[in-house]
Amino acid sequence: MAAILVEHAQYVDSAGKPLSGGSMYIGTNNANPVVTAAATIIYSDRALTVPISNPQPIDSDGRATNKVWVRGRYSIQVNNSSGVQSFQDLDAGSRGTVDNTSIFVLSVIGNDAIAGVTAEPISEYLANQQFVFKTVGENTGEVTLNIDGVGARPVIKYHSSPMAAGDFMAQQVVVVAYNTFAGSFEVINRRTRLVDFYQGDDVASAIDLPLIRDGNDVNITGTTTIESIDLAADSIGIGAVYRLKFTDALMLRHHATKLNLLGGLDVTVSAGDSAEFHKDALGQWSMVSISAISTMSEWQDGFSTKPSLISPALLRGVFRTATLTGAITSSGSLAYGSFGSLFQVLGWRATLTCLTAEHGYIAGDTVEALINSTDQGTHINTVWIKNSNNFGISYCNDPRCFTTASKLGGVRRLLTNANWEISITIWGV
Repeated sequence: MAAILVEHAQYVDSAGKPLSGGSMYIGTNNANPVVTAAATIIYSDRALTVPISNPQPIDSDGRATNKVWVRGRYSIQVNNSSGVQSFQDLDAGSRGTVDNTSIFVLSVIGNDAIAGVTAEPISEYLANQQFVFKTVGENTGEVTLNIDGVGARPVIKYHSSPMAAGDFMAQQVVVVAYNTFAGSFEVINRRTRLVDFYQGDDVASAIDLPLIRDGNDVNITGTTTIESIDLAADSIGIGAVYRLKFTDALMLRHHATKLNLLGGLDVTVSAGDSAEFHKDALGQWSMVSISAISTMSEWQDGFSTKPSLISPALLRGVFRTATLTGAITSSGSLAYGSFGSLFQVLGWRATLTCLTAEHGYIAGDTVEALINSTDQGTHINTVWIKNSNNFGISYCNDPRCFTTASKLGGVRRLLTNANWEISITIWGV
């Protein structure tokens, strides 16, 4: 950054008379100006294109004969006509950041090897000097920055970490400061994509969900199964996190290289559920969390893992469910069979649906099925599990295996097997 020596500054002797015929030496900052003047170029124009002699003569009224421009900080000494020092300042000029200003980098090129120029070219990078530039594209790996041809230096984040692919987006305004100890530029306005969520436009569900960058908190509408997120959409960078909120029930289908879901299992979400996804270094989206609005208070459980200790998020995000529906037959059974080694039964819920009206209930009414219930010691129905992944129910020896209260209230009633159908939902991992 160039600094101007005020052209109207007047240098006088101890008696207050102008130093007519004296000389002005411009030298290296914090060094003897007379000794270092030969190595310091000074200019007569702001653009630093017209070099002039150093030292500069002092005219009859004690002022420099030319307007003088010099790059960065400098030292200055004014001697009288006899060569005796009359004035000296070893630390003068502007460093570019001492007044909390930043230097703008123009004509930027390159995504990884970034280069640009400033309006007032610099010859060296100074400690804590700040530069502002706008990227031209998303970076694909580590980044260097070269300003005014001074030399390419690494651009780092978090003091010591190199930039990773996608850290810079196209047309992003970046502020860096030069660290002389490390010989690198440190990003000051590092984007934090893992913390702040901003509402974006609603997106219709689709096989390849087309996300864009207008916001990372997005309502997903519709019921179409989602199998992947459109990785190319609007060049969403590595490390991006999106919160998807579902307005309708739909299926999220697991795919190891497209949509990596918790537990490697497909997930059915309901209206009001939400999930967060992270774009990893391989470019795939992974589910990092899911929350559900339902509760698990309705689940029965006779096993070691209590539903009350398992969050709804885990139920939807990790656990899978299966529903078994069938007739109720005296001395019979209803078996789902083997779920396979990937399905370990942890709990279940059973309901009865009325097929033919009785005891005040009409077709379609549903009541809770009380497994292991008794009626005066004669009705016993049991649920059985074999090897953790086989599930079934055995019915008692009676044409009325289940009891419930009358729909109109109060009186215990035996339910006719043929008038009811049983549905059992099993959940497990």
